[in-house]
Amino acid sequence: MAGGAEGGVRLAAIRSGDLPALSACLHDYWRDLGVVPPPQWHQRYVARLAEEQGRTRHTFWGMAGDTRIGFTVLRIDPDWVQPERLVGYVAEFAVFPEFRRQGWGARLFEAACAWLRARRCADVELDVLPTNVRAQAFWQAQGCRLAYHRLRLDARP
Repeated sequence: MAGGAEGGVRLAAIRSGDLPALSACLHDYWRDLGVVPPPQWHQRYVARLAEEQGRTRHTFWGMAGDTRIGFTVLRIDPDWVQPERLVGYVAEFAVFPEFRRQGWGARLFEAACAWLRARRCADVELDVLPTNVRAQAFWQAQGCRLAYHRLRLDARP
């Protein structure tokens, strides 16, 4: 795989036997973002991904040939203003460190968009942490634009 992303990336649905590897990848992904959740939450999230696989969430390895280069979790939701329109949502997206800055992320996103378009999604949405400047630049390079700001208040006492 050295030398950049000459070939395409295909999506391979994550299977139950992949859950330990996915769990480790999610842990590393969140650690890199600086938002490591408590272990109980992490375990519940991985179990939920497995339970919802192929129904409400679609979890994939990004594959270059036989090599995993990253993963993504996709959702398809009705648009909140026009419910007859479908919107694809990139819930998780990561390229493994050894494949970054070589074009693999763009190829993985292309594959995710193709998968969502094949399911009649009119738009693709995603969230990026305001502190993740590198990811913001990546998504803008893919043609994404700021659509709205999402604000959050910690309402706990």
